[in-house]
This record gives sequence, structure tokens and C-alpha cells, in this order.
Amino acid sequence: MALTPAAAQALLMELATPLPAEAIGLLQARGRILAAPVVADRDLPASDRSAMDGYACRASDTASPQQPLQVLGTVAAGNPPSLTISPGTSARIYTGAVIPPGADCVVMQEVAEAGPEGSVLFRVPATAGQHILRRGEDAQAGRQVLPSGGVLGAAQLSVCAAVGQDPVPVFGQPRVRLIPTGSELKRASDPVEDHELRETNSYAVRGLIETLTPAQVMVEAPLPDDPSLLRAALATAASSADVVVTIGGASVGPRDFLAGVVRELGGTIHADRLLMKPGKPVVLATLGNALLLGLPGSPLACLTAARILLVPLLLRLAGHAAPLRAAQITARLTTQVMNKPGRTRFLLVRLTPDDAGVLRATPVQTASVADLVAAATADALLELPAETDTALRDTPYRCWMLHGWPV
Repeated sequence: MALTPAAAQALLMELATPLPAEAIGLLQARGRILAAPVVADRDLPASDRSAMDGYACRASDTASPQQPLQVLGTVAAGNPPSLTISPGTSARIYTGAVIPPGADCVVMQEVAEAGPEGSVLFRVPATAGQHILRRGEDAQAGRQVLPSGGVLGAAQLSVCAAVGQDPVPVFGQPRVRLIPTGSELKRASDPVEDHELRETNSYAVRGLIETLTPAQVMVEAPLPDDPSLLRAALATAASSADVVVTIGGASVGPRDFLAGVVRELGGTIHADRLLMKPGKPVVLATLGNALLLGLPGSPLACLTAARILLVPLLLRLAGHAAPLRAAQITARLTTQVMNKPGRTRFLLVRLTPDDAGVLRATPVQTASVADLVAAATADALLELPAETDTALRDTPYRCWMLHGWPV
């Protein structure tokens, strides 16, 4: 059965459900996906605090800048206030320290100078409230600060730390077994003759998985074209992984055994080709408790199908709130592109902002379906709808990122 890319994505979203949640330490949580909202355990900040290194005082005492104010002492971050600011006095204060009672502003140290006998002078008058972070202005106790389904990046981990959310609840990490197939393939580390081929697809697919998803991936050595070997490998992989990915053997040639072996093992084939270019020979199946995705062996087709199907599938299993929109962006073509309607087409493109900040997509010229050198210069796959016969310059199109920008 042939499916459009959108129908195949919808099917995968239906077949996959987020993995059970677990609690892990913040130091191990980067890139994982929240399984529950994170709530502030107290006001942020928890008290009025200084936003600057400087002096806490009363703004009314600075109306005459050359009037010295007595310095009562120092207020450091992390200490409870031990001083009270009265008229004519001030306190040395550091960033993050609690504002002492009586003070209503902070004068930054750059406009202060030492006065006589332990006093300070300010070169400019202050205003009430300046350089003070008010209690609860970032978040109030009990407020949701991070939603379920969000990726834990650098800023999100910092928020978790700020509200004491350690350990943090995250969805499980999908387990992927990646099986490249083809008797003609050699490993990258093997010596080769000119007529032999190095296996490259697993490196691209693994790179996509590890860059754009939190999944764990195990890569097998290239498997010869032998149905019995494939049968054994699939049975083992399906018993130990959430997703089994094969590369090659997904078409209808005499050495394309995948669909038949899946049926022999009691699996269900949901689709055996896609209406997309490149990436037509793709198998979507279930095998035991695992989902199986058979990718084409042609390098650019493999890369495309992995990005369009495998990445959203793994994000769905990992609990992402919007797996089909993750690492996606809109860009305008820099040139007109002629297209043959009938199948959704994906173009390798480089993305650059123009002088006005508008993101532009320049198609990458490839010499063949195996032009990895050209593909290495691409940032994304630009999607041309199946009905498109001419993609016009300056027209915006959806782009599927091939690396980690944007997150």
C-alpha cells in the first residue's frame, strides 16, 4: 500500500504512544522530554533582590548627589538581611542579595564613589525601585514554569534547578536497533577495492537520531542479503528495541527480502512505499511490540525518509508535545524550481538570512542520488507539495532541519 508522507506520519503517530515516565537527575536530563509540568515551589525570586552590585539605600536620600550616605555594612547574596536602612544610610550590596528593610532602590557601583569616614557619594540621583528584582516577578509559587512535552535544553534545566525539581520526570528513552543490509557493503574501517562500497547510511541515520531526538541507538554491522540472517536479526532486534530500522532491501527487487521476512515473523505491513521523492521504497510495519521502519538503500532517499518519518516517530515515543513540528522552519526559495507533480518532493537546501533577516533557502545541486558531498552542505529538506509544478522564487516553504538548529 502506498501512502503520502503526511499519511505515513499520521499512521506512525497513531501506532506510537509515549513511553512510560521515569525520574532522573538533572545532570542526566539534557535533551529528554518532560513527562509532567514543572511547578514553582516558591516565588521566583523568593524575596526582593538586588539586580546589581552597588548600594542599597532610600531613593529620596539621593536627590542631592553630593550628600554622603553612611555605609552600615555589607549585604551578601545568600545571607538573610541583618541591616535596616534608615534616612541618611546605605549598605554595600551584591547581585542576588536580599534588599534590606528600609531600602527602596539600588545604586550601581559604577556611579558611586567613596565619601568621608565610611560614607558613599552618588554622582546621579536614584529612583525608587531601580535595580531591584521584585519577589515573584519571574513566577509565583504554584505556577507552572515548564509544560509537559517540552525538551529539556540549557534554559529549561536551569529553571528546574531554580524550583528544586531534581530529579525531574521525563518520558522513557526510545531504544533503536539500526540494521544496514547489503552484501556489497563494507564498514568504514575496512580496506576496500575500487569496486566495493563503504556503508554510509547508518552514520547519517544515527546522526539524525542523536542530533534531533533523545533516543538510544545501537548500530549493527552490515548484514548480507540472506533471508535467514535477516530473519534472525529482526527477531532479536524486535525483542530488545522499541523501533527497528533497516536500511536497504525495502523495494521489490530479487534481493529485497524485508517485507516477506516481516510477514514470516508474524509482523504486519502497514505500507510498502511512499508517494515521495526521494524515498519511495519504504516499509512501515509492526513486529511484536516493536515498530519497524525499512528505509531505502539509496543515500539521499535514506536520509530523507529517516528525517521525515523516523525522527518524528522517535520524538512521539519520547513524549514530545509536537513531534511533527519539531526542528522545522519556514524559508523562502532563492530561485525558481521546476517540479513534476504527483509526489511530495524534498529538496536539500542551505539556509541563510538575507539583509532583512528573512530566511532564504538555496537548493543544493546534487550530481546523483548518492552525492553525499553535496548533501553535507545542506541544512534542511524543503518540502514541495505533490501538486506543485513550479516552485516560485520568494515563495515560503516548510523546511525540515537536518541538524540541531532550531531546536
